[in-house]
Amino acid sequence: MMPIHNPALIRILLYALSLKSQLSDKMIISIIFRHMNTMKKLLILPILISANLIFAQHTIEFGVELSEVTDTEKIYDFVFDDFVNIVGWQFNMNFDGSKMSFKEIRNPILEGLSSNSFNEPQSGDLISVWLDFDLVPEDFTESTVAFQIVFDLIEGDGSDLCFETSQDFYEFIVNDEMGNFYLSELVIYDDCNQGMSILFETTSTQEAEQTFEVLTDVFLSASGTLAFTAQQATYLSFSLRDMQGKAVFTVRDIEIREGRQTVHAEALPPGMYVLSATTKTGEIQSIKLVVQ
Repeated sequence: MMPIHNPALIRILLYALSLKSQLSDKMIISIIFRHMNTMKKLLILPILISANLIFAQHTIEFGVELSEVTDTEKIYDFVFDDFVNIVGWQFNMNFDGSKMSFKEIRNPILEGLSSNSFNEPQSGDLISVWLDFDLVPEDFTESTVAFQIVFDLIEGDGSDLCFETSQDFYEFIVNDEMGNFYLSELVIYDDCNQGMSILFETTSTQEAEQTFEVLTDVFLSASGTLAFTAQQATYLSFSLRDMQGKAVFTVRDIEIREGRQTVHAEALPPGMYVLSATTKTGEIQSIKLVVQ
């Protein structure tokens, strides 16, 4: 690490770090950055990272641990670790649908998480979609049981329960006001894998800077109703894709009036989607939407 010889910079850093027990990390960073030009910020960045004031990248752990098997049910503890700044997710799991079926979740500790956050579109495939609509993250820096996932037994002791192992099946929504957090890695533990690493090379938890905005207050329902407020009258083309990139709804050059209105598509399964609204001049607004 490059040594810092600037006395004023050192004084600012020592003063801010002395407040660590009294102020939030974000307030400390604001104090530090308020007195620095761009070059000084670049010099101090490695120190802030090592002091755990800025997370340049982040790894979380997801795991399922067998808790109990009864005559009728198989129950897993869903455990996560280093779960910080996350307010939403989508992930897929699989199992042998001829031996057990998803029943419910119990004892969830996350706001907005319930059995309705899980969907079994076909036997043996389980999709979880959760979003804290208050967008207020609850941070769990130690190993924590987030909920229990319960299956009805069909045959014997059921089957193995395993996460999908491709990045394509995962999506995380983060809320970090400083804009310095991104998810780089997920480590999974289940009946099939013990510590398998999934790297997010171009993670969609990092939102591209939105320079064009014509739609606000956008909502997508399970029935396929897309509601939004248009900032101006215009013509728009819409494309709605799921998180695997498959187009589920497309319409071109429809007239949009200013104000609140709706566009109707077909019914949609629970999950996360990306809506692209494109003007005739080629300007694009992309919006991430959740259907529960």
